[in-house]
Amino acid sequence: MEQNKALAGVSVRIKRFGVSAVIGLAAELAILFLFALAAAKWGNAALLQSVGVYVAALIGGLLSGFPAARAFGKNGLANGAIAALLCSGLTTAVAWLFSAETSANPIVGLVCVGGGLVGGLIGVNLTKR
Repeated sequence: MEQNKALAGVSVRIKRFGVSAVIGLAAELAILFLFALAAAKWGNAALLQSVGVYVAALIGGLLSGFPAARAFGKNGLANGAIAALLCSGLTTAVAWLFSAETSANPIVGLVCVGGGLVGGLIGVNLTKR
């Protein structure tokens, strides 16, 4: 009986991390889409692509770490980092899905995890009114 409760708790944690990672992925894809539109409008694709990837990773990590830490209410750094790491993995998987030449950039992953750390801290320390 107790083992079933423990497994149910683990599955709830996995589901919350997964939902948070998907939120971050959606935010990253939306931001990358906006930067792609800007690059098409102004014609400076190289600069906007470089900046867009890092901005998208930072905001995606922040938006994945925030709900994860908010849902658990404690360990904001750890929960934010785990959710952002999952988000970074999903982003890499989507990039590999659409391009065979894509190589994973570890700096982008670190930026995403850094955003997740900040999002986790904000999510835990934000008070409900």
